[in-house]
Amino acid sequence: MIASLFKRLTLASFFLSMLAVSGVAFGQTKGTVNGNNVAVRSDPNTKSEILITLEKGKAVTVIEQRGGWLRIKVALDAAFTFDGWVSAKLITWKKPAAASVVASKKAAPAKTPVASVTTPAPVSPRINPTPSVPSASPPTAPAGGAPTPLDQFFESSGSVPPPATTNSPSATANKTFAQIPSDAEGPGRPANFERPPTRQDFLTPLGDRASAAIRVGYLLYHYKLQNGGATPSELFAYNLPGFGVDVDLRYWFWNMPDEKFRIGGSLFYQHGFYRHTTNLQDSSGATFQSPSTSSSTDNMWGKVLTEYRFNPQKSLNSVGLAAGFQYFKFSGDDVNNDTGPINLYVSQKTMSVTTGVEGHIEIPRTKNLVANLGFDLFILNFVSEDPSDATGTDPSANIGYGPSVGLAWLPTYRHRIGAGYQLRLQKYEFTGAGTRVGNAVTDGSADTAAHNFFLAYDYHF
Repeated sequence: MIASLFKRLTLASFFLSMLAVSGVAFGQTKGTVNGNNVAVRSDPNTKSEILITLEKGKAVTVIEQRGGWLRIKVALDAAFTFDGWVSAKLITWKKPAAASVVASKKAAPAKTPVASVTTPAPVSPRINPTPSVPSASPPTAPAGGAPTPLDQFFESSGSVPPPATTNSPSATANKTFAQIPSDAEGPGRPANFERPPTRQDFLTPLGDRASAAIRVGYLLYHYKLQNGGATPSELFAYNLPGFGVDVDLRYWFWNMPDEKFRIGGSLFYQHGFYRHTTNLQDSSGATFQSPSTSSSTDNMWGKVLTEYRFNPQKSLNSVGLAAGFQYFKFSGDDVNNDTGPINLYVSQKTMSVTTGVEGHIEIPRTKNLVANLGFDLFILNFVSEDPSDATGTDPSANIGYGPSVGLAWLPTYRHRIGAGYQLRLQKYEFTGAGTRVGNAVTDGSADTAAHNFFLAYDYHF
């Protein structure tokens, strides 16, 4: 009986000393997040639930280290804090000297296991073991209070504490989203809001799966018509300046568990306005009319997207492929002279199957600057003109090219402000004869280039 009492008291003292040393080692150790969109997880492994993601520079308190993981405490406001696990590589902190003491304390039971206690020496006749039995019973919890760690130790039939109750923070963190009150139950956070917040609560409502971008730009539409036949020559060329507005919506509907690879879709629409004054001259070079024209472009584009992110918890570097369908229309407000339209600005529709690649690269030694690069091919094209016989018959389009480049600044993870340039190059060919601005066209061809110099604002949901 004395051996049993000795065993229990030895385990109890070891358990309490471990609690005391752990608090000293990590209780006040401060650190900062050194990556972008860093995931805080419910357990120290990459398969556990993501409770929230933190932005670079966020201050945290390191509580515990377990292998390559740190248990941290985060204060979201003055009244609400929570804890979770983060990869140690993503936290900048100074490991306290007491941490080595904790490791040695944890190693002690392995060197001197409790099972090595031998049978005690014969009991002296002067010792009465009966009174010592009540003293070995575990302390009772204070009236109306929760069990102490020592109570839980003696109740667990060993050194392993009993499972957490449903009211404990760890059990609350494992509840499903539907089981836990949300902010929608009232203004602010409910009084019974116990769980650590998820990414849906604090980073983005849709978990960083959606984004919307709006861009305004200066447009320049270039058109050059060439005559074919026996004597190829340039007939005329013009540049139409304008102003454009476009919207780009994206949604990522599938992610790998490690969040590196994902699949989504995008919808893009742009409308361009062109107002231009054309001077019409007679054979002597004198201007006899200066009509103003109002042409426009419409660009609609749907894509299926795939993206590979190299380290989504620490950087925005990524590369992706896209395939889609584009509808591009130039609506020409043609010029009229005394005899009617002269077929200077001819309306044209192009429908294309597209494929492309895009990438995002964080610029080294800068603060929150990302370069955006893209390149698209218009590989299968269907063309029509209005009037249909203005340039010729059976219009067709060669493979088109669409390079783009941009630079974005991220004041926060949700908001991105940038500028860039986008180009659409396409060559059209015609058979037969037509008439443009009083010139006969035979087997003509037209080179077009749609330039877009834009400013952009991007919001991530």
